[in-house]
Amino acid sequence: MGKKGGIKAPFRGNRKKPSREEIMKQYEFLLDISDTYISMIGRDYTYLITNEAFCKALNLKKSDVAGNTPMRIWGQDTFQKIIKPYLDESFKSREIRYTRWFEVPDKGDRFFEVTFRPHLDNKGEVDFVLVSSRDLTDQEKARMQLQQQQQDLELVNTVNRLYSEGKSEADITSVLIKKIRVLFGAFAANIFLADDLHARLRPLNFFLPEEEAKRVKFRFSAEAFRGFGKGSYFRYVLQRKKVVNITQKERIRRVIRELTDDNEAAESMIALLEKYDVSSMLVVPLVKDNDSLGVLGIARDKPFTEEEIERIKKLGYQIIVVLKRIKEEYRLKQNEQSLEEAQRISLLGDWSWNLQNNKVRWSREFYRILEYDPRRDKPSIRLLSRRIHPEDRRKVLQKISGSIRKCRKRCTDQFRLLMPDGTVKYISSTGILEYVDDKPRRWHGTIHDITSLKEAEQKLLHQTRELSLINRLNLELNKGTSLEKINQIFYGLIRELYPISHLIIFMREPFDEDFHLVFSAMPDDTRAILKKDNDTSVFYTVPVRGFKEFRERFGQDGPLIILNDPDQMKEGMNILFPDDERNRSVVNILSEIGLKSQLFYPVMSGDDLLGFINLNSTEVQERERLKNLSSVLGQAAMVFLKKIAEDEMQRLYNAIERLNEVLIISDSNGTILYINRAVEKILGYERDRLTGKNLRTMRFTEEDPAFYESIWNTVMQGRSWSGMHRLQHKNGEMVMTRSNVTPIRNDEGDILYFVTILQDITREIALEQYMQRTHKLEMMGRFAGGLAHDFNNILATIMGYIDMVMDEEDRESCRYRYLNKAKMSGKKAEEVIRKLLTFNRGVDPQLEPVDMTSLLREIFALLKPQIPRHVETEIGDHSGGAEITADPAQMRQVFLNLLSNAIYAVRDKKNGRVRVTLEVLEASGKTNRKYPELKKGKWLCVRITDNGEGIPPEAMDKVFDPFYTTKPVGEGSGMGLSVVHGILRNHNGVIHLESNPGKGTVFTVFLPAE
Repeated sequence: MGKKGGIKAPFRGNRKKPSREEIMKQYEFLLDISDTYISMIGRDYTYLITNEAFCKALNLKKSDVAGNTPMRIWGQDTFQKIIKPYLDESFKSREIRYTRWFEVPDKGDRFFEVTFRPHLDNKGEVDFVLVSSRDLTDQEKARMQLQQQQQDLELVNTVNRLYSEGKSEADITSVLIKKIRVLFGAFAANIFLADDLHARLRPLNFFLPEEEAKRVKFRFSAEAFRGFGKGSYFRYVLQRKKVVNITQKERIRRVIRELTDDNEAAESMIALLEKYDVSSMLVVPLVKDNDSLGVLGIARDKPFTEEEIERIKKLGYQIIVVLKRIKEEYRLKQNEQSLEEAQRISLLGDWSWNLQNNKVRWSREFYRILEYDPRRDKPSIRLLSRRIHPEDRRKVLQKISGSIRKCRKRCTDQFRLLMPDGTVKYISSTGILEYVDDKPRRWHGTIHDITSLKEAEQKLLHQTRELSLINRLNLELNKGTSLEKINQIFYGLIRELYPISHLIIFMREPFDEDFHLVFSAMPDDTRAILKKDNDTSVFYTVPVRGFKEFRERFGQDGPLIILNDPDQMKEGMNILFPDDERNRSVVNILSEIGLKSQLFYPVMSGDDLLGFINLNSTEVQERERLKNLSSVLGQAAMVFLKKIAEDEMQRLYNAIERLNEVLIISDSNGTILYINRAVEKILGYERDRLTGKNLRTMRFTEEDPAFYESIWNTVMQGRSWSGMHRLQHKNGEMVMTRSNVTPIRNDEGDILYFVTILQDITREIALEQYMQRTHKLEMMGRFAGGLAHDFNNILATIMGYIDMVMDEEDRESCRYRYLNKAKMSGKKAEEVIRKLLTFNRGVDPQLEPVDMTSLLREIFALLKPQIPRHVETEIGDHSGGAEITADPAQMRQVFLNLLSNAIYAVRDKKNGRVRVTLEVLEASGKTNRKYPELKKGKWLCVRITDNGEGIPPEAMDKVFDPFYTTKPVGEGSGMGLSVVHGILRNHNGVIHLESNPGKGTVFTVFLPAE
């Protein structure tokens, strides 16, 4: 054996290398003898090879499968939704394993564990995938059966507990029926007690879906029910003592009609069953010891399986026990000792202790609970005490001795057992003391292992508290509580569930690269430690990238990152706070606080990381226990995000509501979904009356309908539209608006809704027109002033020479008369020059207090000869006798011109009318929108209105121009309104013109009243 080659040499020459076909046959043989369904699928999605189990399951031959595609074998829907996604992942060198129910020919539904295992070729690439499926149906059914047994046991324990607590018949059956509905997905369920005396049924609880319970007219009194009389279906079931599954709807309707004498109630119930397509009713007789207690009825929309029927039968037995207790409660009270002992011994371990000879007897169940060997261990109180938990031992022994000493007939207690392997059991024990000649003789009773029940109760209690916590947070959210207060409540509640000492919440603003501290809660001693630190601001921010790296390093097993040792904690702080000085400060603070456990829960919105919740504890915690916080933190994070979103939405809503522009949101058809309050201010319409109307049908002005149609066509093509157009205020005034309509699309490019913004630019347009007119008149004034100055110099020379020649001429001569006429024309020219200078502020006003009412009455008296008899004049004084500071002569000239023009405009009208009104106005937002040139303050407003023919639109911008007039030749110089404008400008006044052709003209003069 020490020579080269050893014992292997003789076999080398005799061994024959098998051929490829032989190897393949051997492999195929190995595959065929396996019960596991095996197949190999190539990269072209075709089957390369399958085993016999696979082909038999599908009733196919190997030749039918080889070279075929899974899509043809399993169908396109199954291939695309289930098989292909897993194959695609496997072709990426990923092994996949999952479990699922499948329908197998001739076998029905089967539960498989399916594994996709990729095979790599010499180049390291996946050339095919091996798919193996293990039939785990029996194991899954066993698991489901165990789960059902646990649910049934929990139901039974709950009912027994309620009974032992002395709950009422209604309470017990209510819990019972509700749980049965949940366990079996039932539409309705009820227990009917038999009343032999009245041949009727008495319903205990009748449960329907909550949304339907109030709609059905159904009387629950005993007088309303029958169905237990001779020939009834329920009596037939009780007599047969067999469970009946009714699957015919007509029979179900017949049974419902038998239940009550109220035909309307029966028909209402039948209509409800048909609405929910109830097609199966299970009737379970409740019979014990030939005592027909009643029936259990369960109805739902699908048939009951055999397994479910057997399960309901078993539950029916437990229901019978409870009903029997309820029905015979008066007997239980008379014979409570013996009946209670029999019930407990039949279900639990029993024991007895003879106090005279100190002999102890344990049942087999008792031995099993204590994990003693009946063949080796002799029962005794000392042996029992060894198993009792050291913390409970003294209390239990004292209770036993105290009961004997004080002659207590019954003793009930709960305590713990500490088993050899360190596990703890929870025990409920009841003992009864028997007497002979008034002396205690024997103890006997039961013990019940309630460990699973205790654990379930604790788990349920914990879950209830968690649910209560989330409900409390949602309640505070609905009440509008601030986020800070919600976080404080969350901190207080979660500390009742878990030993948490610190809660810290970091959130990230949009487009920010750091998480910012938004909430922190901690004990007072921790705050004292932080106050001693020079720079606690190190905790205020955490880099986003640092936290992502932190998760990658410690959070591979899920969203929770838990650190339970100092080295991991220090490593984590190095990642979160890479700066040396900052890191040292953080580590020192955490060390001084004495943290032992940390938990980080990321707050996510889809794939976006918004922040994280940090929970810390000064105690070392179990990893699994902290992981149970996942659901609580997840739901709490949803509450936090919802509150943040609500706060942001509220801020956005407040901002939109306070906009000075009208904002309209409409759907893709143009129906208004939302409009802000600015519409009431700008257009005067109540927004509630506009919501729900269509933008295309809304017309606030007399614009051409084609104009709106062009806007609609533009935005429906996905383009924005901007422009100006007039809208009519509710009071009839016209409002100039600048509008913008923007379509909003989804990711697919479809238009979801439109956003329209209307901006009131009436004041801006009016102010712009006023500035343009003022600028034009200013330029014309400068021109006229220069012209008047030069012309005045020339005219002065002419007038001087005329005076010199006239002095030398005879006053009776023709030449004198000619010169006199020339001089009169020169004086008229001087008057024109004087008006031009007035227009150009050439004449300084002599200011003094002026009573405008008296001045206007004086002007009307002066013009009285010029006013035709058919023209009506009126002065309306609402100024309260307000005075202004002005030049009286220039004011007379202003209003003499304006009133003369008004009288001239109505001279030929039969019902002509000139009205003057005076009032004092305070310049405000509403006033400035119509008269933007007014400055803040009080103004005396003089409005001169006539009902003449009005001014043509083309002349509106020229009426204040020098030498422009609409009067015929020879009737006007065109300087009147120019002089008026110049005088008012010189007095810091404003004149405003409104005119509608055919309806009249309004001149409004504003003069400072202060």
